[in-house]
Amino acid sequence: MNHLQKLSRTFHSISSCKGRIKSLIGLKAHSGSNISLKHISKAELQLPWQSEFFDIYHTVRFNFGFFSKDDSDKNTDFELVTSLNEEGRTLRDTGEFTGALDRFQQALSITKRLYKESHPHIEEALYWVGDTLLLLGRPHEALHYFKEALEINKNLHKEDNVDGATLMNEIGHALRDQGSLQEAFDYLFQALAIWKKLHIGDHADVARALFNVGLTLHQLRRPQEGLDYLLQALEMKRRLAQDNDLMTAQILNIIGIIYQTQGKFDKGFEYLQQSFGIKQKLLPKNHPEIAISLNNLGTILVSLGKLQEAHDLFKEALETYSDAQGAAPPYYIAALSSLGLTCLKLRRFEEGLGYFQRLHEISLKMYPGDSLEVASSSNKIGMALFSLQRHSEAKVHFKQAFDIYSKLDPKPLEYKKVAQNLIFTLEKLGEVDEAKHYRSYL
Repeated sequence: MNHLQKLSRTFHSISSCKGRIKSLIGLKAHSGSNISLKHISKAELQLPWQSEFFDIYHTVRFNFGFFSKDDSDKNTDFELVTSLNEEGRTLRDTGEFTGALDRFQQALSITKRLYKESHPHIEEALYWVGDTLLLLGRPHEALHYFKEALEINKNLHKEDNVDGATLMNEIGHALRDQGSLQEAFDYLFQALAIWKKLHIGDHADVARALFNVGLTLHQLRRPQEGLDYLLQALEMKRRLAQDNDLMTAQILNIIGIIYQTQGKFDKGFEYLQQSFGIKQKLLPKNHPEIAISLNNLGTILVSLGKLQEAHDLFKEALETYSDAQGAAPPYYIAALSSLGLTCLKLRRFEEGLGYFQRLHEISLKMYPGDSLEVASSSNKIGMALFSLQRHSEAKVHFKQAFDIYSKLDPKPLEYKKVAQNLIFTLEKLGEVDEAKHYRSYL
């Protein structure tokens, strides 16, 4: 099907616009005059099927010369790009990331046709596509767009600039999300250095860079260095009177977690509570960030020995998610595990078993085959069953976990713990010889 046939088919069911396009095509055929997008009304361009029309329109216009290429058309194209970008940002801000990506990709396609390769409008268009891909959890794809934008930025500017630092920051973010932590740190540290150079005194960009560097150092298992940057970021946010936003909540959350890992539970709990308070003001009750804070607070309460309070928070975290929402998110899986373990400590074994069984069902669906997740949940079921004196059933689950762990290389830390659980269970069952066999793995 050629492009004109495809164009006609696109508008077949849209009677008002169909007549408009036909009349314009007839005008070209009989008079030889040029036509352009400006002949089609603004209202028509805002109809839901605009995406397919834009693609056909630009292919025909630029490749076949069917439409004119005068300056007024270029102005119309520029207006179209502006409109697409505005719509994309609106969709992005309301969480409609897939729709936003579609608009930004259309805008990028048109912008690349309008300008030479190294142009700031192309740099900006690449940024918005990359930013949205990052929000969609597609860091590898986002990285491609950010790096292309950074190359354009370097061609346009001989000196350090804010846009270049922003792109370095986003590249670092994408690399961190895909697990390339050291490379991520290098980009984020460069971004921080440039922002410090360009901004005199306190600035939101510098605070953001301090947070990103601190978070990455924490993930690189350099907690004290990370804590220093995070505390700097927090103090700067407070001086800027910007300490009631989500970034501040995230900074407080990571600081709390670092203090927890250092054994400073009371101090960590204080920061986690502050983080949770900000999130409660800004987000709906069923938002994932609320559940993440509830999980973190529950975990530190367990460390403080406040098991019933922890139990209640883990349960509240579970209630923010329902099966109708699709695949179980990480915070839900973490809450199931933490709640089950807390139940065992509270000697509520049947309740704990129920949570572990739900965890195991999810693990089998999400991680088919021999996975750490399946082995871990099977081991937890075994622990609950053992506590209930159901040793034969516990043995089956401990064996399943051990068999999976034994196939993995390198062996995870849980490998020996599962072997010990299995040995203890076999001894309870009087199966001494088999218990001796598993002792050889310790």
